[in-house]
Amino acid sequence: MSTDSGSVKSTLEKYGWRRGGAGDGGDISSFHYLDNANKIEAVLEVEGVFAYGFDNEAKLEQLYFVDTTVKKAYKAGVSNTEMDDRLIQLGKLPPIFYAEVIAAVKAIKVRTKGESQ
Repeated sequence: MSTDSGSVKSTLEKYGWRRGGAGDGGDISSFHYLDNANKIEAVLEVEGVFAYGFDNEAKLEQLYFVDTTVKKAYKAGVSNTEMDDRLIQLGKLPPIFYAEVIAAVKAIKVRTKGESQ
């Protein structure tokens, strides 16, 4: 889904998400939302979001959930395989946590086809 970089950052931060590490040039590849009580982390991968500026087009990529008690080298984009033992199936997520995650993602302003920046 296409959206504005500023919409992604401001919306997710308002809902309590934190940015993943910034790469060369200040690009942010993911946002994270933690459920400390249940040891679960939601990860939303993004493209075109930068630590500075709000004008560029951003894309929402993968959304997945990981068990934070399973220790493994972590990097956004690595958990895209069903073989990753950190991944949590949707049916095993606490309903309130899942609802909070979906509410935050749905609150991001999505750019419709043909809409300009």
